[in-house]
Amino acid sequence: MRPRRWGRTVVPAASAEPRHPPRPTRLTIRHLFPEGVKPRSSPSLSGWRPSMTEETSPTPATLRIWDLPTRVFHWSLVVLLLLLYISGDLMEQVSVHMFLGKVTVALVIARIIWGVVGSETSRFSSFLKGPKDVKAYIDTVKSGGHWQGIGHNPAGAYMMLGLLALILFLGFTGLFTEDNTYATKGGPFFEASPEWWQGLMTFLHHNVFYLLLLGALGHIGAALFYKFVKKDDLIHPLVTGVRPAIPGVAEPAFAPPLLAAGIFLASLVVVFIAV
Repeated sequence: MRPRRWGRTVVPAASAEPRHPPRPTRLTIRHLFPEGVKPRSSPSLSGWRPSMTEETSPTPATLRIWDLPTRVFHWSLVVLLLLLYISGDLMEQVSVHMFLGKVTVALVIARIIWGVVGSETSRFSSFLKGPKDVKAYIDTVKSGGHWQGIGHNPAGAYMMLGLLALILFLGFTGLFTEDNTYATKGGPFFEASPEWWQGLMTFLHHNVFYLLLLGALGHIGAALFYKFVKKDDLIHPLVTGVRPAIPGVAEPAFAPPLLAAGIFLASLVVVFIAV
């Protein structure tokens, strides 16, 4: 259709152009992300914030391996054994010695239960290995290698079990042990047991302790060997609960500390009622 003419002004026909100017194109997510490309975190822009470290997350420098209950048990046992020796052999305080002995037995019983229901690295099923694994571990240490694992190593696990067994055995023999200071007083079941049994239990209680002491010194010696010779610190993780991270090794599962506290209190009540 040809435009009309009025003077020098040319006015186009009404139907030549739209009445309203075209709306500007609305910015949508399709313009930000071409077809086939999607945001990493969300299909919409709401709440999506790109991170500079999104591509490569840093590897943690430390790895938590020991829970609080296991660490408290370990160092409490060290203190209790020292106090038992002082109260029994050095100070001859029988009543104090017997009280500390009951607490120690309750602590060991709680640790055994924790070894079944506790955190992953504290469970017997996680660190008790067969003879082949123990031999392989010893061969690795002899050849100058390092054990790539967390928790108790295969050899140290059996040493730990041996020490726990000796402590329980000493607690049992203490029930029938004769006291050299007070002739009529001994363990809780001393007077109810025959004389030959009293003598045997007294002998074992006083002498098996040195076997326990030898095992404890071996345990300490092994930890020092690892720290200064193998450059693998086993002591610091038992204080802080963490160790340097191991590539490819994830953090173990942990049980709640309140569960361990309840187990210990229950063991304490049972021991003091039974003895």
